[in-house]
Amino acid sequence: PSLAYKFLSDISIRKKWDQRLESYHIIEESDNMVKQHNKLMKVKLPFYSQRDQLIEQFMMKDYPRPGSHFTIAQSIEHPDYPADKNGFCRTHATMIGYEFSPADNGTGTKVRYGYVNDLKGSLPGMLVQIMANKLMKKSISDMTQYILDNQSEVNEIIEIINSDEEKRTNIS
Repeated sequence: PSLAYKFLSDISIRKKWDQRLESYHIIEESDNMVKQHNKLMKVKLPFYSQRDQLIEQFMMKDYPRPGSHFTIAQSIEHPDYPADKNGFCRTHATMIGYEFSPADNGTGTKVRYGYVNDLKGSLPGMLVQIMANKLMKKSISDMTQYILDNQSEVNEIIEIINSDEEKRTNIS
């Protein structure tokens, strides 16, 4: 669970595998929170303009139980990033959440997610939610494939995770 959590919650790593992000800018961050502006990839649909989002994401390790990790994000406003700044259509994320926990069979990671995001515009909401669910599943698949294809980088990240967890254990 720690590896999948790191690959999703650390935007500098996520940009390497998540093709939905064209660019991002971190506005503010702490150990368990990040505020960021994301320029989303252009979707090749007629009359569908490029989207951006401004979110605040909270990250919790060993929550809701030891060995599980949780992230939750929602849209925010920020004076330096007004909705019409770049001419993009600003999405509204009511809730984007992930839980990473040990798989029931004892090997691997179980990922649960919730996604309530209004992409705005004129597409019917049900169609947008169907597309969004497909993209969420594709994202998890893309992350998994990146992990499988980049073992040397993954091993370095695992060392960082283990070091961070050891520090947390020594503090407790």
